[in-house]
Amino acid sequence: MKLQKGFVRILILVFVVIVILGGAYYLSGSTSPKAPVDKISQTSQSSATFTDATTSWKTYTYKNEFLFRYPERWTVEPTQVFDSQRITRFFYNNTSLLTLEWISNDIQITDKTFARQEPKGQHEVVSSERRIHMEIVVDGQKAELIIDEGEAGHVLPYEQVDLSTPDQSTIIRLIYSKGFYDVSNSDQILGMILSTFKFTN
Repeated sequence: MKLQKGFVRILILVFVVIVILGGAYYLSGSTSPKAPVDKISQTSQSSATFTDATTSWKTYTYKNEFLFRYPERWTVEPTQVFDSQRITRFFYNNTSLLTLEWISNDIQITDKTFARQEPKGQHEVVSSERRIHMEIVVDGQKAELIIDEGEAGHVLPYEQVDLSTPDQSTIIRLIYSKGFYDVSNSDQILGMILSTFKFTN
């Protein structure tokens, strides 16, 4: 009789241990990180959101070279020409938010060191120490993205993208003054513009 009671206790103990181990395994599986496919899905959803949000935007086209969309309430000033540099500004409420520059690429054409020529009367963008450089792709072309978060009372935050035309003859630069645009998604505007950028030649 004592042997049977002892055997029953052992069985109960083994059963309890199995239940505890099984529960621990189940809980560890349910709290494990999501698979990378979720991130890919989120990225796709973000791109789809950009596309939906820009459908009502205006389209800027430069000859037969490139085009992109910009917010419908922005206005565009006539292009200014300074030697080999052309500048177009996009305004909202009389404030310049986006500057488009295209400049002859002297490195490719003459093998001379490229230097940005700032036309008279134009405001040079001042950089802070909080500047990040990233390589991105815009319509199949490699580009450099510069993000400057600014400094209080000194430098307003801005984002800048430099990319070359497919034939490497021209550098296209977009400078977005996000600190001047008082909308909830101001940090996403340049990304939305770049998602619509297309070379057409």
